[in-house]
Amino acid sequence: MKLWVTRGDRWVPTFVLGPGKKCYLKITNASDRVV
Repeated sequence: MKLWVTRGDRWVPTFVLGPGKKCYLKITNASDRVV
């Protein structure tokens, strides 16, 4: 699992290793809002 941490209102791409070892991309911002 890889997490990119940034400051401010920059978008943070989070690579999550889900069930079945499938990697999907979750995009969140500094406010932890999921889109």
